[in-house]
Amino acid sequence: MRPIAEMIVQTGHHLEWISVCPSELRPRTEAVDVAARFFLESVAEMSESELHKNYCGISHGVCGISNFYNAAQRKLENDVR
Repeated sequence: MRPIAEMIVQTGHHLEWISVCPSELRPRTEAVDVAARFFLESVAEMSESELHKNYCGISHGVCGISNFYNAAQRKLENDVR
């Protein structure tokens, strides 16, 4: 099995790509939810030195999750109008 840090970095990069790719190319919402949950829970358990060492992949994952959150907020705001 691959090291958890490697899985977090790969998941982070994939989450960002998924957040910016055309919706027809995205996996099922449930799969993205599982990946995001894994990413967030795993990052929360990392030590400060692991966070620094894996900053690149982590920052991509945070960006991807932020993109999804912002898109959901915009949708909610448009639905209210």
